[in-house]
Amino acid sequence: MTKRVAVAIIEGPEGLILMGQRNDNNLWTFPAGHCEEGEDPHSACIREVKEETGLTVTDAKLVLAGCENKINIFVFVCKTTGNLTTKNDPDEEFESLTYEDPFDRIGELHVPAHKNWALRWLANK
Repeated sequence: MTKRVAVAIIEGPEGLILMGQRNDNNLWTFPAGHCEEGEDPHSACIREVKEETGLTVTDAKLVLAGCENKINIFVFVCKTTGNLTTKNDPDEEFESLTYEDPFDRIGELHVPAHKNWALRWLANK
């Protein structure tokens, strides 16, 4: 089965996007994760956002999908409610999350800019 990844774009104040600096490599990324066995990308997006950010997705719209290095990537723009927390993430991926301009982090991204589907969508928005 082809691996599938769901990526969440969550807009915050002043058009900034929710991002976190990963604990394993200090690089920046959007909330995202692999689909579990039998899980569709929409459900994976909602689950990953809850686990990684503590936020509840109230709407997730698929805005881009494609394949990169044999991984199917699904990018969702999400509306959320709740309070940010990283305390419930079983992977302990982030120490904290902040609203950033991803283009200010171009050289510090976990998924490089030329392969980053969320960044691609944001650039064409």
